[in-house]
Amino acid sequence: RHAAGQQSRGVHCAIWPAAWKLIDTLAQLDSTSSKGLWKSKRVLELGSGTGIVGMCAALLGAAATVTDLHTDVLQTNVRQNSITGP
Repeated sequence: RHAAGQQSRGVHCAIWPAAWKLIDTLAQLDSTSSKGLWKSKRVLELGSGTGIVGMCAALLGAAATVTDLHTDVLQTNVRQNSITGP
């Protein structure tokens, strides 16, 4: 998938190692749940940067809200990855 501005300067364009760990944890929790754990949850990601964690939560079924000071990168990533709101 796309990540706008990955080569751009600024921390809002980086995907940090902690984000990958959190994504793995969200997916593992979902896979061990018989009901699809995230389908009934609301997720708020503050300081989302690229928005990758919130987008993954949305793909798992959560109603995700992502926020960041630099909304241009965030909006581009959400749009390019075809993530829509509830």
